[in-house]
Amino acid sequence: MLLDPDAAALYPQRESLGAEEPHYELAGERVETIEALLRGAVRVLITTARATAERTAVPAALAQARVVLEAIRKNAA
Repeated sequence: MLLDPDAAALYPQRESLGAEEPHYELAGERVETIEALLRGAVRVLITTARATAERTAVPAALAQARVVLEAIRKNAA
């Protein structure tokens, strides 16, 4: 009630402790949450102690993997 619903985000812990994440849904949610944090859109982060202890290279990988699509308008002749 005190915050905009979009101001809080869940950062779930991974199901496995290895480098691979077998659950694509969790991996996607983690990436979306990190991106929202980097944009400053999240004010409250909900997570577990184990999830905060995990190292991730996602912020650097986000910048390299980002694809920007833009519409090209043709001039009417």
